[in-house]
Amino acid sequence: MKLNFFINVWSLMFLFIFCASKLEARRYVTWNDFKINFPNIDISNGNLRKSHGIIVVDSRGYGDSVTVQGAIDMVPEFNSQRIKILVLPGVYREKVFIPSSKPFVSLIGDENHPRRTIITGNSKACDKDQYGNEIGTVATATVTVESDYFCATGITFENTVAAMRQENDKQGVALRLAGDKAMLYKVRILGSQDTLYDDKGSHYFFKCYIQGTVDFICGNARSLFQSCELHSIAPDNVGISGAIAAHERESPYDDTGFSFVNCKVTGSGSVFLGRAWGEYSRIIYSKCYFDAIIHPQGWSDWDVPSRQEEKVHIPASKPFISLVGDQNQTTRTIISGHDKASDTDQYGSILGTSRTATLTVESDYFCATGITIENTIIPDPKGVGMQGVALRLNGDRSVLYRVRILGSQDTLLDDAGSHYFYQCYIQGSVDFICGNARSLYKNCTLHSIAKGYGAIAAQHRDTEDQDTGFSFVNCKIKGSGRVFLGRAWGEYSRIIYSKCDFDPIIDPKGWTDWNQPSRRQHTVFGEYQCRGSGANRAGRVTWSKTLNQSEAEPFLDVKFIEGQQWLRL
Repeated sequence: MKLNFFINVWSLMFLFIFCASKLEARRYVTWNDFKINFPNIDISNGNLRKSHGIIVVDSRGYGDSVTVQGAIDMVPEFNSQRIKILVLPGVYREKVFIPSSKPFVSLIGDENHPRRTIITGNSKACDKDQYGNEIGTVATATVTVESDYFCATGITFENTVAAMRQENDKQGVALRLAGDKAMLYKVRILGSQDTLYDDKGSHYFFKCYIQGTVDFICGNARSLFQSCELHSIAPDNVGISGAIAAHERESPYDDTGFSFVNCKVTGSGSVFLGRAWGEYSRIIYSKCYFDAIIHPQGWSDWDVPSRQEEKVHIPASKPFISLVGDQNQTTRTIISGHDKASDTDQYGSILGTSRTATLTVESDYFCATGITIENTIIPDPKGVGMQGVALRLNGDRSVLYRVRILGSQDTLLDDAGSHYFYQCYIQGSVDFICGNARSLYKNCTLHSIAKGYGAIAAQHRDTEDQDTGFSFVNCKIKGSGRVFLGRAWGEYSRIIYSKCDFDPIIDPKGWTDWNQPSRRQHTVFGEYQCRGSGANRAGRVTWSKTLNQSEAEPFLDVKFIEGQQWLRL
């Protein structure tokens, strides 16, 4: 019997059982979610297991699946009842992914013997994917959970990559949590750098064991760690050799942070309690026990003690300029401004949006790497003229590689010219990538900090003969709020997303016409092979388009920006 047929039958049985129960989803976690009542349930009886929502994983072949991922694949989409996956003792060498469409999943081992059940991987950030690109930290995770109400007990999650503080791109995640309302009880999470990527959501870790060297608990979640052991394996006698936690909170409005209560910090090395990965990083230790491994300084500012407050203008008369920082530590070099559109100049004239830019580039062949460019204005939702540009590009043939561009409204004014953004991080709330350039964004992270409605991009193409537009390829869209993929700033606005990963922050409509219905007939708003919980096009506006291969082809690589004429990368 084919495996796909078996999975489909399994899923249909579950769906029938749970629909027949007519029960609504239970939006909370109980201790029962961590247990299987063995005296009352004969787990050797397959039909009885199914009727109780139990899947058995056994590497020897005596369960429903020999792999954990195989068991996850049996869980029906959008299930509303708790499904318990009993993982029998063994070493499972695999990557496991639980999508957002499969909530209420429990992974259950023996809570008294979590060492006996191990899910292990060995990916690091500098590994290459099938296209030759570095996979980055997120993709290294042995187990990734994007679903809500996830539970786990009696399991070891492991990434066996070894990394030291002075090494680059050796991050290796054992467990990444990106869903909401998860609880882990008596779980072991083992690795070195970035062991637990506690990415986002609210999570509760109780009596867990977490091991690593550098930033081995990291992310931007809101999590409580209670009665856990945090064990450093950083080397001794080499100076500062590690850090327990690194929190990524970037805004005072983010209600996130790590709280450690009654935890024990043990191990080796000389380590920081925490590092300020984000501008508003928040880490609290309460009633914890610290071994002598804690560096006397206690905390690190991520080598960003202050910002360079200035406005920078590169005129058209000065081409071929490169701004070069440390491309592996972009948070260390920051050019920062604080102007907004309603501010006035020395003559009392309103600045307007374009003159708020912290960095303005009007020259050709500009390059930048390893730098953060920011505008720290936080718009008042009721205010007018709150646009604050971090970077304005108005020259031709620019390349930005591993650059962070931070702001809120109109963060990146990609004004004119052909530009290439590669592995950049761009943050904002409303139209935070805007302008009338012809630009390719590849492998970038677009991070929304919107509190209500917002928009990623607003493109200003006004005539059919303008060869401009924004193309996003293999980008990750995440963050907060309810945001549109794009707004039709111009009559012929053109924005394409291809093979991108959308978090559930995307408004189902996807696109908006800027309250100008006439623009619907001319705009080119398209999506091609995008993925993630925000990529469902069922609710999209009818005047946007699902592209096929031939339609998407012109937007997929540097040919879109005529890069074959000026790029030699």
